[in-house]
Amino acid sequence: MRGIKLKHGVIFVEHSGVTIRINADHTCELSPILLPSLEWSLQSEPPSSWDYLTQSDFDAFGTEIRQQIQQIVAEFHDTIE
Repeated sequence: MRGIKLKHGVIFVEHSGVTIRINADHTCELSPILLPSLEWSLQSEPPSSWDYLTQSDFDAFGTEIRQQIQQIVAEFHDTIE
């Protein structure tokens, strides 16, 4: 997994080729933007407005968010196969 956290609390995580958006209220959904596209767009933003996630950030997600991410990824892969 890799990801980006925006200053206002929204997190984008890429897992198994699928980008998931984690909203500030901890709900997860399929992202309307791919992580590489988001990275490209953020090049012109000040560094204080976003940051890459670290392993400790992923560890802090907790079981519920990890399960939501895995479920969304699994449903996405089932849909496209």
